[in-house]
Amino acid sequence: MRRWFPKSVSTNGIWLALFSPNDVALDPIGLCQALGRRGRDHGVQIFERCSVEEVLVDKEQKVVGVLTNQGQFETGCYVDATGIWCGTSRVNKLPAGHAIIAAHPATYTYLSTKRLPDKDIKSSTPIFTHVDEKNYLFMDESRTLCAGFTQDDFRSLSRQRILGQWTVPSPDWDKFYPTLNNLLNRCNILGETECGELVCSAESYTVDKNPVIGETAQVQGYYVATGFNGQGLAFAGGVGNLVAGLVCGETLPVDITRLEVTRFIDLHASSQYLIERVPEVAAKLFTNSYEYHQYQTARNLRTSPIYHQLKKAGAVFGEVMGYERPLWYTEEDAEGCFLSRKFLCQRSVIHSEIMHT
Repeated sequence: MRRWFPKSVSTNGIWLALFSPNDVALDPIGLCQALGRRGRDHGVQIFERCSVEEVLVDKEQKVVGVLTNQGQFETGCYVDATGIWCGTSRVNKLPAGHAIIAAHPATYTYLSTKRLPDKDIKSSTPIFTHVDEKNYLFMDESRTLCAGFTQDDFRSLSRQRILGQWTVPSPDWDKFYPTLNNLLNRCNILGETECGELVCSAESYTVDKNPVIGETAQVQGYYVATGFNGQGLAFAGGVGNLVAGLVCGETLPVDITRLEVTRFIDLHASSQYLIERVPEVAAKLFTNSYEYHQYQTARNLRTSPIYHQLKKAGAVFGEVMGYERPLWYTEEDAEGCFLSRKFLCQRSVIHSEIMHT
């Protein structure tokens, strides 16, 4: 590991590292422009400053057109891939006045500053991501980006007072300080650069850390592609290809069952549920989740009539579609006890052994 990073980045306490030499870091603006040019080369028309005012639906709940500030367009398919604004397009024929999607935006904060004063930093210097300290450091010959991904680093946006209008708060240096302090301990010359700019932005997250793709059950012809959990640009090309296949009725080359928009129930799209759950999901972005991982937030929302008796008897609960069900029993009081990592490892090993016998 020492050979890939400059001496200014401390590797103390790191005993195991994964190096992925085929990964690349791209300029987001440049990538978007390249995708746009590629689309135009294939006949795609791009209308800038064109806002969707309403998705038009007939009596049979089928998309028949789109009303925009530049006129009305007739179409049988509408693809909503608007990130944190997904699901905010007006659909008057629906009870809520818009499609309900189980995704919600959360803010994240990062520091952007100039190149670190280290001559060993090159454009090929890998991105440093520490999954235990929960921070990352991007260094090249022109700039430096750094951020953290603890649960405290993410904040769900408040409910919208006006549909489609989110309010992203200003960056908070006090909240960013714990992350900055950890980064300074790992790379002390970070303190020798100019103050830089603290940026607060927002991404769309889902309740299970998987994107939401497919045709909604609410309106025929209304497709969504959102909830990329901070990885939208990395997924853009592949997701665009999948959505195009869905719209054209083609057989997809991969199974997207775990990404289907219809995998959620109404509870998962509740703003109260999403606001509570999303920061925990966002904090898991750079961590390894076990197959039977159980989230701690937004729990005990659906329980059986004998839930308290089971809990008193020592039941340890897991969540399935928002419903709390007992997984096993312990002789000790299971108050507030959820799945332990040790149990998850053991269960995964047992499951693997069964599948291979």
